[in-house]
Amino acid sequence: MCGFDEQYGTLPPFLVGDSDNGATGYTGSRSAGLYLKEAADRCGKPIYLELSSVNPVFILPGALQERLESVADADLHPGQEEVVVATIKGSQYPDEEVVGVAHLCHPAPGANDNASGSGALLEVVRTITGLIKSKKIDRPKRTMRFLWVPETLGMTAYLSQHEELKGRLLAGVNLDMVGEDQEKCGSTLTLERTPDSVPSFLNDLMESLLEGQHRVFDPHSKHGWAGTFRTHVAQYGGGSDYAEFCESTFGVPCVGFVQWPDKYYHTSMDTIENVSEDSLERIGWIAAVGLLTVADADRWTALNMGNESHTRGMERRAAVGRESSARLLGLISKGTRPEEFSDAVD
Repeated sequence: MCGFDEQYGTLPPFLVGDSDNGATGYTGSRSAGLYLKEAADRCGKPIYLELSSVNPVFILPGALQERLESVADADLHPGQEEVVVATIKGSQYPDEEVVGVAHLCHPAPGANDNASGSGALLEVVRTITGLIKSKKIDRPKRTMRFLWVPETLGMTAYLSQHEELKGRLLAGVNLDMVGEDQEKCGSTLTLERTPDSVPSFLNDLMESLLEGQHRVFDPHSKHGWAGTFRTHVAQYGGGSDYAEFCESTFGVPCVGFVQWPDKYYHTSMDTIENVSEDSLERIGWIAAVGLLTVADADRWTALNMGNESHTRGMERRAAVGRESSARLLGLISKGTRPEEFSDAVD
């Protein structure tokens, strides 16, 4: 098989398995990505996929034939990534740390992706530092570390060069595409939890703050909070720099915030006109309060966060039970055979 794969509009699978190709990266449609993954699995080669992107990459047949050698030819050599680091040293436990992260990169940086995350994190640092200097709050007990990194590769390089952080870091918050004007971009502020392999109180703490921001920023009426700002809690997706912290090689709980979807994602229309001051204020408050809560936690804070995790965990169990029961009863009502119940039970 050679040339352009017309069925899926993507690279032909033979390139994935080429002996000179160590790994493959692909951004584009989900169907084409899974098609390439099958080819990679068959030959035992690693593949990195960014699926369902709004800006899929196509290589035309003529260009592929002309540049095939340059596409497959690569080498490894030393390089350098610039990482900006700021710290607020803890007053009692300086060797214990919390971390805030935002990425700086992209060949053509966008206003929301990720000037919004980088700017919001910078404002979090400025605000906390100002509160400490004005003596409106005490210096937190634990050190607060803030990182602005080239996305993924920069984060990976930094952590690999600072393995001592694995024993110091307690929790982290990543800000990536957080400033969207929700009405213009069609976005929802989403909290992505840590994976089940890295369970943490952090998930429920940040979820409570995601809910609590309505009480700070929205008007209240007799019917409840009157705001239209959209929020969502999602399972771990691994699509930004919180992933490197949560991987088994590091194992530090880190959640991610993102406004998703964004109709202007990775396009030239990711401009300042599509950034919302209101969105930035909300995520700045959530990140600052969350990081400060962990950095300055005492035994009473720990008990409170434990109670938060317990009660929210029970609510999740109840919700799963309701959904499973409804699905099982639906199958029974349709005359489904008992041997087909396994999927619903699982």
